[in-house]
Amino acid sequence: MIRPTDNLTFPVNCFNDLSTLMIRRNNKVNFTRSWREYRDGFGNISDTHWLGLENMHILTSQNRKYRLVVHIQLKNNTSRYAMYDNFMSRTRTLCDCLSDLRGANFSTYDSDNDGDGSVNCASRHSGGWWFRGNTCSTCNPTGQLLQPANGLRTGVDSEVFWIKDLGDVVPVMITIRLQRL
Repeated sequence: MIRPTDNLTFPVNCFNDLSTLMIRRNNKVNFTRSWREYRDGFGNISDTHWLGLENMHILTSQNRKYRLVVHIQLKNNTSRYAMYDNFMSRTRTLCDCLSDLRGANFSTYDSDNDGDGSVNCASRHSGGWWFRGNTCSTCNPTGQLLQPANGLRTGVDSEVFWIKDLGDVVPVMITIRLQRL
């Protein structure tokens, strides 16, 4: 349990000094969720989960500096990561797909806020995220964590991806964590 304000506590999965905003280990938890569920959070806090937009907002709106850490483990046992100090790209083995989304609105299948009436990016990508226009996004961490027998990506819009940095290898886990600096 953490207490970000004097009158609010909520559970957070902590890893060293990092608060976990999202863990995606498998497809047991479906990330095709409503706006309300993304706002409030879902899943098992000790396993696959989404902390919730409200809790994320509370954590990041305090007068503190943070580092966002994105980690993707691939089926071939290699890892890729990106770190953003105060949400500005810092160091990474993953390309930066978040800078292009600065100012984008969060969308879900039932709350299309991507700015393009011809497409619902959250529906196309099977998960909620900060999407923009008909190109949607160059990353999709809340999509389906597909596990084809050959261990290679399928290339469908709904699978988890982070630009094309992952190559053809399927991700087996993605985590997004927040570290207070």
